[in-house]
Amino acid sequence: HMYAAIITAWSRSKRSDAAHRAEQILGRLERLYKAKNDRLLKPNSVLCTAIIQCWGRCKDADALDRAEAIFQRMKKSEDPDMMPTEHTYSALLNSYSYSGLGLKSAERADELLLEVEEADNLNANVYIYTNAIKTWARSGHVKAGERAEEILNSMIASEDPVVRPNIYTFTAALDAMIEANDYYSFDADSFLEMMKSAGVKPDRVLQGKVTKALEEQG
Repeated sequence: HMYAAIITAWSRSKRSDAAHRAEQILGRLERLYKAKNDRLLKPNSVLCTAIIQCWGRCKDADALDRAEAIFQRMKKSEDPDMMPTEHTYSALLNSYSYSGLGLKSAERADELLLEVEEADNLNANVYIYTNAIKTWARSGHVKAGERAEEILNSMIASEDPVVRPNIYTFTAALDAMIEANDYYSFDADSFLEMMKSAGVKPDRVLQGKVTKALEEQG
């Protein structure tokens, strides 16, 4: 419907007020639905997830809190159409990866990942795992590389094709391993062999990062 199209458009916008505008429209839609009881006006998880994506790109100080608030509303809803989906978790994880909250974000990423893995109605996928690794990579924590490797190994060991790591997963894991300038502990041969075992070929960006790490090692 029209409101869904508008919210989707705002979710793709780069304007600084996009998240505010999208959430205002959602509020208007909720009021209309209550007033008219028209199923065509009923908010759903797709629209709420789009707004979480908006807040994930927003620079406001309270952006992450706003994204988390929508997520919690979805979880508490008794309406099955409002329950968080895999896409919702991936969007929220992406928001945390850009939050700049360090270890706090990384620990929240692990909590969200565990929720998905333990849920009967959800299936973890490569996007969720990759965003969790990305959050650890940007945390700046000394254990980021170790945790990223743990997640990566679990993905490689999985027989589920939707969990299979891709080039973005390996790039995020590589960032976690070397972001804290811990170049000397990085084993390029083992990392590239891990990629090979997963059937993923290095691209120019990843190869450049590996080369830089080797140069730093001397």
